[in-house]
Amino acid sequence: MRTKAKTMKGLAALLAAGALCTGCMKEVAFDTTYVLRPYVQDTTGAPMRSLAGVAAYAFDADTSQWMVASYEDAFAGRISRRGAPDEKRSDPVASSCACTPVDTIPSSANWVQMPVRLPSALIVAVDTEHRLYGWRQQEFHENLSPYILSVAFRPWRGSYTDGAWYMRNDFYEPETEEPGTSGESGGAAGDMTAGAAPLR
Repeated sequence: MRTKAKTMKGLAALLAAGALCTGCMKEVAFDTTYVLRPYVQDTTGAPMRSLAGVAAYAFDADTSQWMVASYEDAFAGRISRRGAPDEKRSDPVASSCACTPVDTIPSSANWVQMPVRLPSALIVAVDTEHRLYGWRQQEFHENLSPYILSVAFRPWRGSYTDGAWYMRNDFYEPETEEPGTSGESGGAAGDMTAGAAPLR
């Protein structure tokens, strides 16, 4: 019970720190602290581990019309119109800052957060260590804060979807088979949908 109380106290401190994040946003009825918990699976079948150095952006846009065209764009906070990749936007309504760590949750040292004051936003997450990125549409509701979500990066995979996330690896190089092998690799680990990462 004492450990649980300390955890709740730490989360309360984390949420209070959310007010320190700033973004270029319009005043609307929605006011959400969006907390992103990043994880990485280094190789197929390996356990997920907490990942440091992730950046995130929120855009007043929809994934039906907008996407991220490259790692360079993701890193710079740019999105492109679907079907017209040369039409780009660099106007995120919010960018991430570090969360205040929770003593009882070691992985919280790698969490990032940003304030979002929209009913719906296009979220971009960037793994700067492995040069990976992903984006998704995120719906919000009034008086719903914080909103805590996980994202899992997999350097051993190319482009794929993970729940609502569109994940991209522009530098993916498939492994080539050694002469004389059967070509069977044992299969890939099942996808971990966003939000399913362990809280640790």
